[in-house]
Amino acid sequence: MKKIFAILAMALMAATAVAQEYRYEVGPALGVSGYIGDISSGNMYKHPGIVGGGVFRYNMNSRIAFKGNLLYASISGNSNDCASKFPDGEHYEFKSHLVDLGAQA
Repeated sequence: MKKIFAILAMALMAATAVAQEYRYEVGPALGVSGYIGDISSGNMYKHPGIVGGGVFRYNMNSRIAFKGNLLYASISGNSNDCASKFPDGEHYEFKSHLVDLGAQA
């Protein structure tokens, strides 16, 4: 009886599985943006912004895929925390919105 059970267990473990392949993939993107530049203190997350967007991928076959993404980000910075000195002690501040459109093959 033990031999039959062992043989049956071995036969069931060797079974193969077949899964479906997805042709399309869609996903969200969410994160934090930061600025490093002339008026930053070096800590890019001192004035964090938000990033959001989406990703779409079409899998033509197991070796070829096409991907596109669209992202929106906001960044900001000011010279209050900056070690650099600007002419006449001027204070600089900015806020900007970025849109990133990308594609890959």
